Amino acid sequence: MPEGRFIISNLGHSDKVLDLSQGDNTTIQGLVGSGGGNQKWDLKQSSSNYQIHLITNVSTGRYVGIKDGKPVGVESAEAAVNWVLQFAGNATWYIYVADPGPVVELKEDGMTVDIASWNSAAPQKWILNPVSA
Repeated sequence: MPEGRFIISNLGHSDKVLDLSQGDNTTIQGLVGSGGGNQKWDLKQSSSNYQIHLITNVSTGRYVGIKDGKPVGVESAEAAVNWVLQFAGNATWYIYVADPGPVVELKEDGMTVDIASWNSAAPQKWILNPVSA
């Protein structure tokens, strides 16, 4: 299972990566990759189950949680979600809320990151691009 620091890009929108808004440090969106710390994420195994991870933003240290049905940056591990990473094939991953359960998806506008029912479409598949610490 992947663990370390990554830029997480979307298969369905190949120029877009997960980005924590520098405006409010809460909104997680899809934006064109710039390589900034707000687009780098630390994945750390959070239990003895090798699939379960906490995801933390490098720039702010905020964890990824859920509010109003969307992934958001939250301040504490207690408010964070334990995410399940499942290999989807061809170097891509599904990021589940629970296994099985809804997955993180980049919507058609290429900017809105949402939680949706799994359908195996490319906007639900993520590429973990390792970056140095």
